[in-house]
Amino acid sequence: MESPSCKSLNSLTCCKICGSSDYSIHTAKERHFKIGDIFIYLECLDCKCLQIASFPEDMRRYYPDSYYSLRKGKEYKSILSKFRLVPYYFSLFRRNLIEQGLHKLFGSTRFDLLYETGISKSSRILDVGCGNGYKYLYALKEFGFANTMGCDPFINEPITYANGLRIEKSDILHIGGTWDLIMYHHSFEHVPNPHENLSRVSQLLSPNGICLIRIPTVSSFAWDKYKTCWYQLDAPRHFYLHSIESMRYLAEQHGMLLKEIMFDSNHKQFTNSDKYVQGESMIDDQQRGLLRFIKRKVKRFANQRKATGLNKAGRGDQAAFILQKI
Repeated sequence: MESPSCKSLNSLTCCKICGSSDYSIHTAKERHFKIGDIFIYLECLDCKCLQIASFPEDMRRYYPDSYYSLRKGKEYKSILSKFRLVPYYFSLFRRNLIEQGLHKLFGSTRFDLLYETGISKSSRILDVGCGNGYKYLYALKEFGFANTMGCDPFINEPITYANGLRIEKSDILHIGGTWDLIMYHHSFEHVPNPHENLSRVSQLLSPNGICLIRIPTVSSFAWDKYKTCWYQLDAPRHFYLHSIESMRYLAEQHGMLLKEIMFDSNHKQFTNSDKYVQGESMIDDQQRGLLRFIKRKVKRFANQRKATGLNKAGRGDQAAFILQKI
């Protein structure tokens, strides 16, 4: 299915997910870097997706060098440096009671999500919008997952690591092959064409293949509480802030089943959003001093406990959506 037939993809006419013309309007600021530009977002009253009304003509203004690195990551060559991969290993491999125990002690939440997809070393894995591929694919390649590849249209040039990992300068629309797992780790909210992306995902997935999409979600306490001061709104970089309803709708439209939702939010939904409420940005210097440092740590601990409770209740501000091709 193609995107709904709005009069113009780049204008405020209707929901670009479900085509509804019923929506409420929100005015959001660029807050992360204190640029301060204003953007209109519409909140669909049917599928609940929050989406930018008009895409900026030049997004480079909102991705300064300090945003995150798209250059080749530092490779783990020494034995000492490879110890950083240990938590990921214990999350992926739990073949006996000893490894299961080590997972409970040292495992990584981020790689727990990959374990839940049922991947094995023979799985064909594509990571979309992965930047330099360092967060997930590099570790997977180190662990013997041979059939892995990443793509990102915003890297300066294709990246090849010594372990054989390849990151293509491309979006998913220009990727071929057949894949058992296609991942979007906090990149799906940045794509201007969700329908086209999931249509291509459905074409590329093997029978019963899995698409793992990790995104911030408006089906959350944080959106209800903070609205346009919610730090994960991140205008204008986040084009679409999906709801559970809009993700289910997208999956059904493209031959996939929304199989599972796993909430993995953290303290930042409170810690960072509170900064926005107070008029601060992510680049404002933290006040120094031992007492202030302790207060920040205590507050983060309390906020993390709240986040854990919200995750259990299905109200955290970010989640992993597992879609299966049917």
